[in-house]
Amino acid sequence: MLQQWTGDDAPGAEPTPARTGGGYFPNIHNNYVRAVLHRTFGKVAVVRGKLPIAPKTPNHRPTMESGEVRYASFCTNESVKTTRVMDCVFDEEVPTAQDGFYTIVASRIEDPPNNAKRACGAAWIEWSPNGDGFEDPDFGWFQIRNMIPDVDFNNAVQNTQVPGDELDAMGDYLPNVEYYDTAEDNEALKCNGGAR
Repeated sequence: MLQQWTGDDAPGAEPTPARTGGGYFPNIHNNYVRAVLHRTFGKVAVVRGKLPIAPKTPNHRPTMESGEVRYASFCTNESVKTTRVMDCVFDEEVPTAQDGFYTIVASRIEDPPNNAKRACGAAWIEWSPNGDGFEDPDFGWFQIRNMIPDVDFNNAVQNTQVPGDELDAMGDYLPNVEYYDTAEDNEALKCNGGAR
């Protein structure tokens, strides 16, 4: 717990990052960008961006390989009213194309497209049936977490400084969101084939 405030001596860690606060979960190791989703735009949100390289950690491997970040995750949440995390995928669960780009589909459990699966090059996460957990049943919160970026990785969430500079700071690592009214609309995009 103390390392949240003191940093650590891990390879690639930045013990004095430019930003260590900002409310709602950031700490010395993690920072986030978030976007509000809303079902009035469509029941299915398709998020596409470039995945930072994170070291693989299967089979309790004692030494991690190098990467751009220690860990990256993508989650749907309710709101600050409940702070409930609905569903997440982390870097090793997100399939990518050869160019490193990913597709993550967010929908309610009754609306997932048939092509929102690894075999089609996509990950699926559930959008809370409670919306914001308070007054807006159509609300959704999509968030990206980057943990301990390498000091040479210039497109991490941690490189943002003020609201509005995210695209300049993150480039392709800041995703775009497209909405579809039904699962079938997204399925019209076809299955993009396998991913690595």
